[in-house]
Amino acid sequence: MEYFQYINKASNGSLTPVLYYLGVTMAIIWLVINIICAISVYDYAGRYEKHVETKLVLLPKPLWIIASLFGGIFVGTCFYLLHFSTLNPLIKKQ
Repeated sequence: MEYFQYINKASNGSLTPVLYYLGVTMAIIWLVINIICAISVYDYAGRYEKHVETKLVLLPKPLWIIASLFGGIFVGTCFYLLHFSTLNPLIKKQ
């Protein structure tokens, strides 16, 4: 019980500033990860169109980039599985 009284005295009775900065930090990290995923999907989509097939699976290149910008790692993983893993029949032929 003394520990919680110490925290309240040290932060003027509120943990709001700590939680605010934690939330902002996590939002910035999330944004950076999603931008990195979008850039990598852009790069790999260009390689796929140049070396494997001119048409991407399911969506055109701009929509894959927008989806990975909002979906992050999950959409980037789906893109990879559809285009570069052995789930894609064109990859098995090569």
